[in-house]
Amino acid sequence: MTNNKQAEKIILFILEGLIYLSFLTPFIFINGSISPFVVGKILFDSNKLKVEDLSSGNSIFNVWLKEPEFSNKKGEINFIGGHGGGWQGEGELFKIIFSATNEGEAELSFGDDLALYLNDGLGTELNPWQQPAKFMIQGRPQDVLPKDEWSEILGNDSIPPEEFTIEIG
Repeated sequence: MTNNKQAEKIILFILEGLIYLSFLTPFIFINGSISPFVVGKILFDSNKLKVEDLSSGNSIFNVWLKEPEFSNKKGEINFIGGHGGGWQGEGELFKIIFSATNEGEAELSFGDDLALYLNDGLGTELNPWQQPAKFMIQGRPQDVLPKDEWSEILGNDSIPPEEFTIEIG
């Protein structure tokens, strides 16, 4: 059963902008006052964009049943995740690092099979408002040097992963 009153509180969006033939890092956010579990797919124009990497390091999700994974051939990113203890507010789900392969307009959108479930003990399904993002990809001006921001971020990352143990039973 869909809960439209709660769905009005959830907004999924992808930051948009103007990019050159280089890397960009859009963020996927949940903005709302409830805690969903998300089964999702992000679609992208594989003729203009190529996923180079995905990062869930700063994600609000602490449970991934399916870590974000991509197919450049299909032009899609699939994921299943949530926050076991609940979440309120705005936060990043994961970063997508693209390289632009051709000039022109490119769009990122959520697939029709996107599903959000409340952390209400019943798993109530929501229909969130979704906002696709459009990017205008242009050739890099000669006076702008190429920059690989993602490699810089990775190179400056000196925080080791937290140790944890999974116990079942």
